[in-house]
Amino acid sequence: MNIAKLTSDDLPLFLGITSDLFPDVDVPAIDYDEIIGYITKEVIKLKLQPIPLILTKVIELYETMNSRHSTMIVGESNTAKTVTWRVLQQTMTSMKNDKKPGYAAVHVYPINPKALSLAELYGEYNLATGEWHDGVISSIMRKTCSGKDTVCILYISRPNSIYKVLGPGLFVAVNWTKSTDSRYFLTDDSPDTKWILFDGPVDVDWIENMNSVMDDNKVLTLINNDRITMPKQVLLLFEVQDLAAASPASVSRAGMVYNDYKDLGWRPYLQSWLQGFQGKPKFVEEMRKLFNAHVDATLEFKRRKCEDLVPVPELNAVQSLCKLLEVLATPENGVQFTGDVDMFANICRIWFFFWYNLKKISHMSGLIWSICASVNEDSRYKMDNFIREIEGTFPIRDTVYEYFVDSRIRSFVSWEERLPPVWKIPPKTPFYKIVVPTVDTVRYEYIVSSLLNNRFPVLILGPVGTGKTSMLQTVLNSLDKEKYSVLTLNMSAQTTSKNVQ
Repeated sequence: MNIAKLTSDDLPLFLGITSDLFPDVDVPAIDYDEIIGYITKEVIKLKLQPIPLILTKVIELYETMNSRHSTMIVGESNTAKTVTWRVLQQTMTSMKNDKKPGYAAVHVYPINPKALSLAELYGEYNLATGEWHDGVISSIMRKTCSGKDTVCILYISRPNSIYKVLGPGLFVAVNWTKSTDSRYFLTDDSPDTKWILFDGPVDVDWIENMNSVMDDNKVLTLINNDRITMPKQVLLLFEVQDLAAASPASVSRAGMVYNDYKDLGWRPYLQSWLQGFQGKPKFVEEMRKLFNAHVDATLEFKRRKCEDLVPVPELNAVQSLCKLLEVLATPENGVQFTGDVDMFANICRIWFFFWYNLKKISHMSGLIWSICASVNEDSRYKMDNFIREIEGTFPIRDTVYEYFVDSRIRSFVSWEERLPPVWKIPPKTPFYKIVVPTVDTVRYEYIVSSLLNNRFPVLILGPVGTGKTSMLQTVLNSLDKEKYSVLTLNMSAQTTSKNVQ
């Protein structure tokens, strides 16, 4: 229980202290061979890597949820939190299907509590009619927590209606019409395990109302005086980044499982990505060489020498690099093995370093891409010197940021070559729609359009007046109208979930 909540740096210290305090005590090992076998199968089904971290965290989550009815998986983004509970869910369901004793199928009911108001979460009265409307949490708990042994109270607002009991927790008015305002609800009374998943930041506004559910009372009390008791087959699971906004009362009521990125790293993701190129063994070999040779060194240089404008997790940067290579390192751009090993290795290296470097300058227009997208202006020159030390094929003129790969000559060419030699304002164009093409607009339109055409999400951010809207509108107008339709949403800090819907 204690090991699951410790960081990778604190775990050796804890084990050393316990071994000093209890030198002659041998902790018996629990035989998890059978469940580990199922976990490994489920991880492979998800096209992931069954590394020790995943196996360990799934077992720790299993042990914690067996002893606590409220569990929190804590960790930064991209630390396999979702993978941990999803693998455990599918593992227990598979063992139930194979009729293994002691295991039940698991159903998950996800909620994003941060995206909803308190009234939308727990319910509210209609001020005009006085009618009660359940929220998301109360509706899910009514469905999952009302079983065969639960006493269901039916609120009848039409005394003249005739009601018929169809099953546990299910009522219907025999003489029901559209004007009848009686309400009824469905419940899930199966013996399967139900997880109510709270996927989002812990906020003191809503988490405090769950304290009575998280403690031994296991009762949710609503403002209309309804009390919903949570049975043993219903468990609460929280997937959060940190507990900075949680009170000690909330933290002490839940079991903890901490996922540390130091135990994960970026190599399992790279291996899963390369599995998608099983028909291209030479490409896989070259990419693995390039990643192993340069990614760690650049990440370390960035940590020690560079300053970030926008914090980007390491794994997210590597994911972006992989996506860009997937988009543009294609046979159409010359990345195709034709028998010449040296030529193929050279073109792979050129494309790798092109995207490897281009991401470093993309913060100028706000594109969040890869390894060093978030470094500031001074750090760009440091990264330029660093890259030139390990890759000498860039032209001497300007910095490495000013070049793209020309697939025809298989070499770096200045972005200025992509500018139109003669440019005139299109006739009858309003002044506010005039966009003069520059190296920056050509570069970023090329990147964004390449990603969108391959259905990868794009985030563009930057100060006011840096051309984000103009550049994006140009890209969206160039998309195939038969394949894509554009929906524009203006969002701000005052935007609510109702506005989005």
